[in-house]
Amino acid sequence: MNIIDRVVEAANLFEQINSKNKKDYLSENIKIFNKIAKTIPGYMGFFGLGYPFYALNNSDNMPIIEEQIRYNNELLKYNCRDWYCEYCLQNNCNKMPNLKIICKRCKNMDDNLKPRKILTRVTDMDYWFIVKDEYKENAKIELINSLKNNNIHTSDINPIKTINDYCEIVNDIKNNIKPKKYLPVDIHIITYSTLCKCIINVKTTIDQFVSNNKIPYMPICTEALRKKWQFDEEACDFVHDYIYSFTEFDFDDNLTELLNKSRKELINSYSVEELYDIALNSGKSYVRRREENIILKNNFIERINKWKII
Repeated sequence: MNIIDRVVEAANLFEQINSKNKKDYLSENIKIFNKIAKTIPGYMGFFGLGYPFYALNNSDNMPIIEEQIRYNNELLKYNCRDWYCEYCLQNNCNKMPNLKIICKRCKNMDDNLKPRKILTRVTDMDYWFIVKDEYKENAKIELINSLKNNNIHTSDINPIKTINDYCEIVNDIKNNIKPKKYLPVDIHIITYSTLCKCIINVKTTIDQFVSNNKIPYMPICTEALRKKWQFDEEACDFVHDYIYSFTEFDFDDNLTELLNKSRKELINSYSVEELYDIALNSGKSYVRRREENIILKNNFIERINKWKII
């Protein structure tokens, strides 16, 4: 079995397992990051985006998302017997400062099978670390060191090890064993003042786009930790993530007040269905298909309805 087959098999198995053991493991990943984050000078909380945050609910089980399985299986149609990237990464990974840039130029592998494409099938944890503006540069250094000391890494550090660890993690969960390793992380750092501005501007941004019959879009580009801290080529859409999966941790009173006010304004101006349509339409096509899952839709409705009782 080549490495692509292994990734698809592990990713599909992870999706098909909906046990309490899996949910507890995901919660453990969040707890360890929270513990680490609190030790960093200038820490002002963090928020999670994407999976598993939009999938978490009061049930002991995690939803099985068929669209994710379809997306995983797309890799198989390219019928790659030898994934040459494996040999390249084993020999050259330490010398590659940025996988997206270095691999993008390479002509030896189909774009659909390049390392970053493979790694999108490996479950990771998407955290946004909030820091006091004046502490940002020091926090970037401290965060890298603290994550390393706890054996938590981004997938770019060593993609082959990331894949091997992921297969081991999934196998443990399948056998109802608590994994000893953590999932890879996708970490952004955002200053306190920047986040405050983003939250304040969400409602106005949505209003402006909706009034012009356009899909709301609010690009935000902050540094992300890959092998090192860098700005990604593509900005994140804050509107989509804010409505669909934004899950806050350790917010102070000021941020909590801003967040609650913003959510109140949205729910007083738009129905749950209208917000659901905005989230659906602002996502990429495969994201939209995933979000149409009935359990995820019910999770979304439950999330938005909580805004009404803030």
